[in-house]
Amino acid sequence: MRPLALAAALAWTLAPTLTHAQAPDARVFGAGFALGVGPAAATDYGIDPTTRDRHVSADVGSLELMVFLDDTFSVDVSIQLLGTLAGAARGELSWASTVYLDWSVGNDTRLVLGPGLGVAAHTGDPTRDASGLEARIGALLGMEALTTDHFVGFRLVTRPWLALGGGDLGFELGYGAMLEAAFLFYDF
Repeated sequence: MRPLALAAALAWTLAPTLTHAQAPDARVFGAGFALGVGPAAATDYGIDPTTRDRHVSADVGSLELMVFLDDTFSVDVSIQLLGTLAGAARGELSWASTVYLDWSVGNDTRLVLGPGLGVAAHTGDPTRDASGLEARIGALLGMEALTTDHFVGFRLVTRPWLALGGGDLGFELGYGAMLEAAFLFYDF
């Protein structure tokens, strides 16, 4: 849970500085929950270089954390929480998180876009699963509708990504896109 502790420490450290630099009603932090589904594909270049994996990927629940730099820019951390908990229940480590630099344009309905960098790790039962680590380059693109007081938001976004990884089966190159719906709460 070190990335989560790091994100919380960053938010705690930056929050007093950010509140003085922003307008009195500007958002400082946010948190929420997202669900998503989308296509994904990977090609393994290792033991069997012809191995290709195409599937539908589901994000069955991610924790979304945000620290606002001003009213337009934020640093967002997305942690696939339920996948991590499901892996832990099976005695496996399964972790995926991405950090986005989010640029939001508009007032009550906003265009949301930005680049992202992430990491995913998996260790499983060697008789059924391979272990590996991958780096992801991603993006965030979509719309957010805010309540009139800007304390609650609903986002519909797509998160395309490219992944480069390695593990028990050799080198892997992957790509995909996730369509997500998220409920976010600001400055609660």
